[in-house]
Amino acid sequence: LLVHELLAGRPHPETGKFFGKTIAKVHGQTLGIPHEKVRGSKQENDKAVKFHLGMRLEPALEMFPAETKEFLKISETAVTSLVLGDLASKNIFVDIKKVRFLDLERAFVGDPAFDLAFLFCHYLIEVPTDSISVSVEFIANFIDSYRQKMKEYLKDEEAKKIENRVIRFLGITILYRIFGFYLVVNAKQNEEFWKLTAHKMLTDKKSNSLVDVLHRLNLVELT
Repeated sequence: LLVHELLAGRPHPETGKFFGKTIAKVHGQTLGIPHEKVRGSKQENDKAVKFHLGMRLEPALEMFPAETKEFLKISETAVTSLVLGDLASKNIFVDIKKVRFLDLERAFVGDPAFDLAFLFCHYLIEVPTDSISVSVEFIANFIDSYRQKMKEYLKDEEAKKIENRVIRFLGITILYRIFGFYLVVNAKQNEEFWKLTAHKMLTDKKSNSLVDVLHRLNLVELT
């Protein structure tokens, strides 16, 4: 249902607060989680990261190798948590007041910023162009709720660093979805626009407000 609604241009921004709080609980409660509880060992986790995250990095590493490698070094030193790894509408089931996540075979211990960026990428490029502003509203609600909940687990400064990494990972995941091997149904925008936009996100070292960045890059005005 979530997938069909997204493709139809109905991102349901009111759900952002629920999802933001829920994902913050997943990340917050698993900060510093031992590798043994997810992949069995650091060695196995490294293999999972290399495979599951690695394939998402290929377009960015091919187009912007220096910038991507520079950012990855920063991400590798970040606070770690359980990363669901494939957080997208197709893998989220909502049942009354509960939410269940599927495809956890892609889970790993790593930078929680990746989960948010991967989810938001779908909300930006899978909707019809005239619905992007509604997706941005979803993202704003999600980020606000996520930020508020994460205050229980992280200091404000660390939370701001996470949001900057979300921005930069979003650039990487946009390249992965647009220029990878996936059929993106509603992304009819110019590929050069997305490539330029993704590069600006990937190289943004200062911003800690994703919503401000989306407005500044004129994504909301694509309608």
